[in-house]
Formats: sequence, C-alpha cells, structure tokens
Amino acid sequence: MRQARYPRNEDGLTPGQQTFADLYRAGPEKVRGNALACYRQAFPQAALSTAKVQSSRLLRNPVVATYLQSKRQAAEAEADVNESQVLKELAKVGFSDIRALFDREGRLKPIHDLPDEIAAAVAAVEVVVMKGEQGEEPLYVYKIKLWNKLDALEKLGKQLGMFKEQKDMNVKGGLTHLLEEISGSPLSTPMGRIKAAQEGMLPDYYAELGE
Repeated sequence: MRQARYPRNEDGLTPGQQTFADLYRAGPEKVRGNALACYRQAFPQAALSTAKVQSSRLLRNPVVATYLQSKRQAAEAEADVNESQVLKELAKVGFSDIRALFDREGRLKPIHDLPDEIAAAVAAVEVVVMKGEQGEEPLYVYKIKLWNKLDALEKLGKQLGMFKEQKDMNVKGGLTHLLEEISGSPLSTPMGRIKAAQEGMLPDYYAELGE
C-alpha cells in the first residue's frame, strides 16, 4: 500500500491546503478571498502558470470546500450573523439616498425617525450648539456623515464577482491585440512572442508564464 506523499490533518487537508484555506478565509486583506494570491503564498515554489490553474482547482477541491464552509458556518453561528445580513447592510449603504434624511419641507428628520435603510448608512452625527442672541433660543447645527457609498458598492461587486475577471479580460485582450498588430504575428505563436520580446513589448503576464 503506497503511503500518502503529504500527511493530512483531522480535516483531511495537507499542510499546503490548510495554509491556502486559512489565508483564503481569514488572511490579510490583500490576499483574503483571492485564490491566486493565497495559492502563491501557500505554494511559493509553484510557477505562476501552475498557480493560475491550481488555485481555482484547489478552491473547488471537495475537502477544501467542505473545510471553508464549516469554518464559515461556525463563524456565523458564533457571531449570530450570516452572509445575507452582511450583504443587506452593505446594500443599505451602497444604495442609500440622502433625501431620506429630510422631510417634505427640507428639514432634517429626528434621528429616531430615520428609516432603517438610511440610518444604517449614517456613520456619524455631530451636533454644534451655537449660542443665540440675548433672549433667543440657541441654534443647533447638525452635521451628518454617511458611510462611503462607492466603497460599499465595490465590496458588493467583489462579493458578486462583478469586476476583476471582466477587467482583466478587457485589459489583457486589448493589450494582446495591440501587440499583435505591432509585431505582425499573433502572440499565441512562438514567433509572435519572440518578436514582441525583442521589441521589449512582451506583456508581464506572458513573460511570467514563460509561454
């Protein structure tokens, strides 16, 4: 009976898979949720071309997927929160409408009267009391700060997988087309890449792949 090349822990993960999964679910912000970045840290000796293929494959690995799901469910249970709640709160900020802060006469609504949708988007309230003239009531100036809408929309978009893949495809596709026109040969052929490299125009992602 052949012995397994790498030992597996109680979750059925090899050391590399464990590192990958933990980085993916709870690593630093720059790598968390980014399969390629996590793979390159878990397997630093792997070539970029290998990492691009294996990172997505590892994410679909049944053992890794089960581990990630169990950890996510445990965290949700401990915090008494789930993914749906988080997305709803982000949506309140991302789609907040500042008009909801005011009544029909343009007066700021009392804080306790704000709808839940706009109250969740309020980051801070500052009250400045300006002393009135003799015999007059003091003047209250309210400063309302809302959470960053664009930041919330970006987080929602990333969670829904809207941006990165399409952006990368557009950038790489357009660059490849331009370089093919300049070199006169498709970059999908060895001669085309040789010509582009000689001119110093080979894109980084081709150079790193070594293709």
